[in-house]
Amino acid sequence: MPRNRLGERLARCVRPIKEEHPDLKIMCLSDGASEIADLLDEWIVSQAWSGDAHRLVDPWHLYSYLAAAAKAHYDEDTACLQVQAWRLELLNKPHEIDFIHDEIGA
Repeated sequence: MPRNRLGERLARCVRPIKEEHPDLKIMCLSDGASEIADLLDEWIVSQAWSGDAHRLVDPWHLYSYLAAAAKAHYDEDTACLQVQAWRLELLNKPHEIDFIHDEIGA
């Protein structure tokens, strides 16, 4: 399906619900792929009717991206331990992602 059609269909599904329930928060969950993020930003997050919409990356994909970053910066054993530590930090302090981002120099 072409990207525009997918975005239009998504917006047609979400917009009426948001208009009927204006206090409803919109959370767009994806795998973090740039083409999906761009689609969500264009058709949902940036729209005036969407209110304070947010885009999130699901934990499974987030952990796999962190593992790839750790392997690029550390040896195999250290990378494994580091990902486990990051995972615990994120479970206990969700805003810790900013610290991790700075730590790996992304």
